[in-house]
Amino acid sequence: MLFHRIPILKIFSEKKFRVYLFDNPRVTHSELIRLCIADWLDGKLNCHLPAHVHWSKSDSDDYVAIAVGSKQIGVDIEVGRPREFEKLCRRYFSEEEQVKTADEFYGIWVRKEAYWKKVKKGINGNLSVVIPEHSSIITLEGLPNNLYGAVAL
Repeated sequence: MLFHRIPILKIFSEKKFRVYLFDNPRVTHSELIRLCIADWLDGKLNCHLPAHVHWSKSDSDDYVAIAVGSKQIGVDIEVGRPREFEKLCRRYFSEEEQVKTADEFYGIWVRKEAYWKKVKKGINGNLSVVIPEHSSIITLEGLPNNLYGAVAL
Protein backbone atom coordinates (compact mmCIF):
# COMPACT_ATOMS: atom_id res chain seq x y z
CA MET A 1 0.00 0.00 0.00
CA LEU A 2 1.33 3.43 -0.92
CA PHE A 3 -0.30 5.25 1.97
CA HIS A 4 -2.09 4.66 5.23
CA ARG A 5 -5.49 6.34 5.56
CA ILE A 6 -6.49 7.18 9.10
CA PRO A 7 -10.30 7.24 9.48
CA ILE A 8 -11.78 10.23 11.24
CA LEU A 9 -14.97 8.53 12.40
CA LYS A 10 -17.05 11.52 13.48
CA ILE A 11 -16.46 13.36 10.21
CA PHE A 12 -16.02 10.49 7.79
CA SER A 13 -19.70 9.49 7.79
CA GLU A 14 -21.11 12.88 6.77
CA LYS A 15 -23.10 12.81 3.51
CA LYS A 16 -22.27 16.32 2.30
CA PHE A 17 -18.52 16.08 2.82
CA ARG A 18 -15.71 13.81 3.90
CA VAL A 19 -12.34 14.43 5.48
CA TYR A 20 -9.51 12.03 4.71
CA LEU A 21 -6.31 11.87 6.74
CA PHE A 22 -3.20 10.18 5.44
CA ASP A 23 -0.05 9.30 7.33
CA ASN A 24 3.19 9.49 5.36
CA PRO A 25 1.77 9.10 1.84
CA ARG A 26 4.21 8.08 -0.84
CA VAL A 27 2.13 9.44 -3.70
CA THR A 28 1.75 13.03 -4.85
CA HIS A 29 -0.79 15.29 -3.21
CA SER A 30 -2.58 15.71 -6.54
CA GLU A 31 -2.96 11.93 -6.80
CA LEU A 32 -4.34 11.79 -3.26
CA ILE A 33 -6.82 14.54 -4.10
CA ARG A 34 -8.01 12.64 -7.19
CA LEU A 35 -8.42 9.45 -5.12
CA CYS A 36 -10.42 11.29 -2.45
CA ILE A 37 -12.70 12.96 -5.00
CA ALA A 38 -13.30 9.62 -6.74
CA ASP A 39 -14.10 7.96 -3.40
CA TRP A 40 -16.49 10.76 -2.39
CA LEU A 41 -18.28 10.72 -5.76
CA ASP A 42 -18.76 6.94 -5.74
CA GLY A 43 -22.49 6.42 -6.06
CA LYS A 44 -23.27 10.14 -6.01
CA LEU A 45 -23.19 10.84 -9.74
CA ASN A 46 -26.48 11.71 -11.39
CA CYS A 47 -26.46 11.78 -15.19
CA HIS A 48 -28.98 14.64 -15.24
CA LEU A 49 -27.04 17.03 -13.03
CA PRO A 50 -23.40 18.15 -13.09
CA ALA A 51 -21.27 17.15 -10.12
CA HIS A 52 -20.22 20.06 -7.92
CA VAL A 53 -17.02 19.11 -6.15
CA HIS A 54 -14.95 21.31 -3.87
CA TRP A 55 -11.83 20.25 -2.04
CA SER A 56 -9.22 21.58 0.36
CA LYS A 57 -5.84 20.22 1.41
CA SER A 58 -3.59 20.69 4.40
CA ASP A 59 -0.33 19.07 5.39
CA SER A 60 1.78 19.13 8.51
CA ASP A 61 4.89 17.00 9.00
CA ASP A 62 4.04 13.51 7.65
CA TYR A 63 0.25 14.01 7.63
CA VAL A 64 -1.98 15.12 4.76
CA ALA A 65 -5.67 15.96 5.22
CA ILE A 66 -8.05 16.33 2.29
CA ALA A 67 -11.65 17.50 2.61
CA VAL A 68 -14.10 16.94 -0.25
CA GLY A 69 -17.65 18.25 -0.44
CA SER A 70 -20.47 19.61 -2.55
CA LYS A 71 -19.95 23.20 -1.30
CA GLN A 72 -16.96 25.40 -0.50
CA ILE A 73 -14.86 23.72 2.17
CA GLY A 74 -11.62 24.36 4.02
CA VAL A 75 -9.47 22.06 6.13
CA ASP A 76 -6.40 22.59 8.27
CA ILE A 77 -4.23 20.31 10.38
CA GLU A 78 -1.24 21.21 12.51
CA VAL A 79 1.18 19.03 14.43
CA GLY A 80 1.63 20.56 17.85
CA ARG A 81 5.19 21.58 18.55
CA PRO A 82 6.82 23.80 21.15
CA ARG A 83 6.12 27.42 20.27
CA GLU A 84 5.85 30.68 22.10
CA PHE A 85 2.08 30.55 21.62
CA GLU A 86 1.33 33.38 24.06
CA LYS A 87 3.62 35.66 22.05
CA LEU A 88 2.02 34.48 18.77
CA CYS A 89 -1.45 35.13 20.21
CA ARG A 90 -0.53 38.69 21.17
CA ARG A 91 0.88 39.31 17.71
CA TYR A 92 -1.74 37.63 15.52
CA PHE A 93 -4.99 36.99 17.41
CA SER A 94 -7.68 39.42 18.49
CA GLU A 95 -7.89 40.55 22.10
CA GLU A 96 -10.72 38.12 22.95
CA GLU A 97 -8.76 35.18 21.50
CA GLN A 98 -5.80 35.38 23.85
CA VAL A 99 -5.20 31.92 25.37
CA LYS A 100 -3.10 30.31 28.05
CA THR A 101 -2.48 26.78 26.72
CA ALA A 102 -1.03 25.24 23.57
CA ASP A 103 -4.23 23.20 23.04
CA GLU A 104 -6.31 26.39 22.99
CA PHE A 105 -3.82 28.09 20.67
CA TYR A 106 -3.83 25.25 18.12
CA GLY A 107 -7.63 24.97 18.38
CA ILE A 108 -8.04 28.60 17.33
CA TRP A 109 -5.26 28.43 14.73
CA VAL A 110 -6.67 25.46 12.79
CA ARG A 111 -10.21 26.89 12.90
CA LYS A 112 -9.01 30.22 11.51
CA GLU A 113 -6.91 28.63 8.79
CA ALA A 114 -9.72 26.26 7.74
CA TYR A 115 -12.13 29.21 7.58
CA TRP A 116 -9.83 31.37 5.44
CA LYS A 117 -9.19 28.45 3.08
CA LYS A 118 -12.94 27.97 2.70
CA VAL A 119 -13.54 31.62 1.77
CA LYS A 120 -10.49 31.50 -0.55
CA LYS A 121 -8.44 34.12 1.27
CA GLY A 122 -5.04 33.65 2.80
CA ILE A 123 -4.29 33.94 6.48
CA ASN A 124 -1.90 36.84 5.85
CA GLY A 125 -3.49 39.87 7.45
CA ASN A 126 -6.57 37.88 8.47
CA LEU A 127 -5.37 36.08 11.62
CA SER A 128 -6.50 38.94 13.85
CA VAL A 129 -10.02 38.83 12.36
CA VAL A 130 -12.50 36.98 14.56
CA ILE A 131 -14.32 34.27 12.60
CA PRO A 132 -18.01 35.17 12.21
CA GLU A 133 -20.33 33.46 14.72
CA HIS A 134 -22.50 31.94 11.97
CA SER A 135 -19.55 30.08 10.43
CA SER A 136 -19.85 26.33 10.50
CA ILE A 137 -16.51 24.98 11.70
CA ILE A 138 -16.04 21.52 13.12
CA THR A 139 -13.06 20.49 15.19
CA LEU A 140 -11.71 17.17 13.93
CA GLU A 141 -11.76 14.48 16.58
CA GLY A 142 -10.05 11.13 16.73
CA LEU A 143 -6.78 12.48 15.36
CA PRO A 144 -3.42 11.02 16.36
CA ASN A 145 -1.82 12.49 19.47
CA ASN A 146 -0.45 15.99 19.07
CA LEU A 147 -2.34 16.60 15.80
CA TYR A 148 -4.97 19.34 15.66
CA GLY A 149 -7.49 19.87 12.89
CA ALA A 150 -10.67 21.63 11.78
CA VAL A 151 -12.94 21.73 8.75
CA ALA A 152 -14.94 24.80 7.70
CA LEU A 153 -18.19 24.28 5.82
